[in-house]
Amino acid sequence: MSREDWVLVPAAPGEAEGAMELIRGRVAWMDRQDIDQWNRSGYLDHYPLAFFREEARLGRLYFLKDAAGERLACAILLEEDVRWPDDPPALYIHSLAGAVGRPGAGEQMLLRCMELARARGKAYVRLDCPMANGPLNAYYEGLGFRLAGSVNEDWYVGNLRQYRL
Repeated sequence: MSREDWVLVPAAPGEAEGAMELIRGRVAWMDRQDIDQWNRSGYLDHYPLAFFREEARLGRLYFLKDAAGERLACAILLEEDVRWPDDPPALYIHSLAGAVGRPGAGEQMLLRCMELARARGKAYVRLDCPMANGPLNAYYEGLGFRLAGSVNEDWYVGNLRQYRL
C-alpha cells in the first residue's frame, strides 16, 4: 500500500485505546533510544486514557490510517490553544505519535494536518515540543516549523513551533 492511500480521520467512538497503544509504543521506543521525553516526564499520568476518550468524544482525536484501516499515527487537533494567541487563526497539534516501525508516519500525519488546516482557512499549523529534545526540534525545523516562543509549565518546558501555510 502506498502513502497516497493514507488518510486523516477523526477517531471513532471507542478508538481512544488505539491512541494509547500508539503512545505507549512510542514511550517504550523513547526508553530504548534513551530519549528524555514522554517516558520521563510523567506524560501518561498527565494524559491518561480518560483524557483521550474525552478528546475522541469532542471530535478532536484524529488518526492517520492506511487503506486497511491500520492506525499509523494519532494526534489531538485543536482550533485554539491557551499557549498561543489565535491571531492569525491556526490548527494546533498535540500528542502526535507515529507507530513504531512505520517510518514516515509522523511526517505524513503532519502533512495531512496541513491539508486540513488549509481547508479550514488557517494561516498556521502550530505545535510544541520539549526544549531539551534537540533531535526532535531539528526534525520539526527541517519540516519548516519555525521557533515562535517557549512554554514553561509545572512539568513541561517546551518550544512553540509554527508552520506558515
